[in-house]
This record gives sequence, C-alpha cells and structure tokens, in this order.
Amino acid sequence: MKNLNLGCALLFAASLSITHGQTVYQLNAIDYVFEPDTINAVVGDIIHLTLTSSEHTFTEVSEASWLANDNTWNGGLAYGPGTPDPGTHFVFTLNTIGSIWYVCDPHAAMGMKGIINVADISNAVTEKRLSDPYRLYPNPASDEVTVIAPSSASTVFVQVVDAQGREVINTSSTGITTLDTSALGSGSYIVAWTDGYGVPIAHERLMILR
Repeated sequence: MKNLNLGCALLFAASLSITHGQTVYQLNAIDYVFEPDTINAVVGDIIHLTLTSSEHTFTEVSEASWLANDNTWNGGLAYGPGTPDPGTHFVFTLNTIGSIWYVCDPHAAMGMKGIINVADISNAVTEKRLSDPYRLYPNPASDEVTVIAPSSASTVFVQVVDAQGREVINTSSTGITTLDTSALGSGSYIVAWTDGYGVPIAHERLMILR
C-alpha cells in the first residue's frame, strides 16, 4: 500500500498546478499584530498594506532576524515612519520567488511580525480553508503539526510532500493525528489527505520554519 500511496502522492503533487489570476491581498497592522500574519501568494500577486497607526512599520529583515524578533533592516522592503517610503497605505507587487520576512520596527521585540511566501505560478495550489473539516495547526510549524480529519470519516492517509514532489511523511489517520516534522527542513510543503486508494480528499500548504 505504501508504494501505491507514494506514486499517488507524486501524481497528486504534480497535478496541483492551476491557472492563476492576479490576486490582491489586504494586509493590515492592527494594534500590535499583522493580519493576516502569513500570506501564501505567487509571483505577480499584489499586497495592499495598511498601517493603522503612525507608529507601525513594515520592515523586511533576514530570516535569522525574524526568528530572533530583531528589527535589523536587510535593505529590502520598508514602509512607514522613519523608512524611505513613509505613509500609511501602500501597494506593491510580488516579483521575486521566496519568502519576505518582515517586522514592525518599533515592536519587533514584542513579536509583531509576519511572512509572505511567494511561489512560482507553476507551483501554485488551491488551498483548503481552515473551515474545512480537514485542517492542520499550527501553521507555520516547527517540530510537529496536528492534522485533523472528520471523526465520521473512514481511515485516511496523510501524506506530506515537499516542493520537489517527494513524499516525506506517510501515515494513516482517523480524527486527530500529530505528525513529527522535526526532520523536515524549512520551506513549503503540501499536506494531503487521501483515501485508501490514494485518491485526494483535501490538501493544504504547510510552512516549516526553523
């Protein structure tokens, strides 16, 4: 069964590409958080940024600075008071594949930060919303992630596929299952729920951060 599911996982990952239309994402700095704090987009998408307070900034930093809640600007995007582009409303297009790690300069130590993941259009996937009965948390994750299937569902398989389409985790699941992701490197993965024949039921993008 595992070999069958591995082949189906690779086929599933390869079939996730969709025709992408340009999407505009609204990003707000509200109180001391960014909402949403994680955006999964593709090249060509647009961010509409609103800083609801004159004390907030959007300051791009390195991954290391982001993880340390440090506010050292890396020379990338910078919006808001004290930056080369002051103001409260901004619009910018995502032109480069990768992750944009950003913080609010004066409130980075409080954990006011977020991430924008930018994928190639050819790798874009339609993501399941958290309102679906198949979901996962936390996301982004580090050493473990909990995946949920409806308690009424038959046994399903949970597969985690990396950006190259390789299956890195495969396990059966009923209800709530905790996956050990401590061996996975930082990056974007697809968590897929499939039935016993490898037929996709649901999927969601998972970010692993170290």
